[in-house]
Amino acid sequence: MKNHSLPPLVHRLTHNVFIIIMTGFLVCIFSDSVQSQMVSTVNSTADDEFAHPHDKTVTPDLDESTDGFCEDSLGRCTLRAALEEAAYIGQPAYVTFNVPPPGIITIDDLQGILAPPDGSRIYGDQQNVEIFGNGAITSVLMILGYDTHVKGIQLDNALIGILISGNRNRI
Repeated sequence: MKNHSLPPLVHRLTHNVFIIIMTGFLVCIFSDSVQSQMVSTVNSTADDEFAHPHDKTVTPDLDESTDGFCEDSLGRCTLRAALEEAAYIGQPAYVTFNVPPPGIITIDDLQGILAPPDGSRIYGDQQNVEIFGNGAITSVLMILGYDTHVKGIQLDNALIGILISGNRNRI
């Protein structure tokens, strides 16, 4: 009787090649879910002229407005600063909230509409969060890209609470 099994070295090489191919395949399938995100915890309900990423005047050689940390010129992490900072550095935002009660963030239409980068996650389900328009703006939140998730947030007092266009967005 003949033994038709592969030599051990060929068997190991075949096995390793199979593992490499399958790993590459899985990385391609799940590449959207492994991209890096800028993680921020919003701790302020403010949305005023200071609620944008900023540069510190004491460090003119550094650009803190694109350092990947959510902080406005007053040291707060506002929703606007979190979304703008993530957009500036080209990453999706991963936003959670730890704002003082009652958790109402009133959007100033002079500052513009909130527009999260593609692939962002905005989760207010761990705390009661309400994003409140001032009535004059068309929408409070505008999602024009893909794969953005918004969960556990109440949107009030705007013509359109949320404007959505694109693919794979979840509200």
